[in-house]
Amino acid sequence: WSALRDPSLMVREMAVGALRECLVVTEQRETRYRVQWYYELYEACRAGLKQKSKVEEMHGSLLVFGELLRRTGEFMLSRYREVAETVLRLQSAKESIIRRTIVSLIPKLATFSPQRFADSYLVESCALILTTIRSPSDRSAGFKALSKLAAAMSPVIDVDGDPNKMGVGSSLLRYLPEVSAVMYDLFTSRTQSKNLCPEALRCAGALMDSLGDAWKPHLMNLLPAMFT
Repeated sequence: WSALRDPSLMVREMAVGALRECLVVTEQRETRYRVQWYYELYEACRAGLKQKSKVEEMHGSLLVFGELLRRTGEFMLSRYREVAETVLRLQSAKESIIRRTIVSLIPKLATFSPQRFADSYLVESCALILTTIRSPSDRSAGFKALSKLAAAMSPVIDVDGDPNKMGVGSSLLRYLPEVSAVMYDLFTSRTQSKNLCPEALRCAGALMDSLGDAWKPHLMNLLPAMFT
């Protein structure tokens, strides 16, 4: 935890990479201590997200939450609601690095339990991502998250119009015109050098992969601007 809460961003990022590899190994081994280790990590995350915590403590804890969602399987099932609500509660943080990290955790929450996420957190998450892609300082994180969120939600969204699935994904699909408008403004801005955002270009392609015909009309409208 000393490395995960180090004042240096680079140290924290390297530390979470090391933790990721440790969790991969732990996941593959039969050991009666596994759940105990997961629990200790989880409790340390909670402690690092208290109101009076330093920015580096909060950031490190959020990064570890992401790894726990990816690598601990059933351990996080009973804690999913608390993690999701804790993450989304911090979306208005003053620090840009915390806001960007919150947004990056959204697709991880969706991947962990697509149906549960869609039922309880998709609407709020879509609104947050839309706000983020409109922010010059945070938009790159927003477009990355949107690309991954669409991929995570595609199994529970029938973009061809199955009425049994459209209700689940309608909140995501409803935002596509606004997402397209933000992209169009970026691609056609007179100050392109200042507003250049490669993540937006990649996102336009990623949405086509995940959402198909639901995104196609928007992409066709964007293509001329993209190629300029």
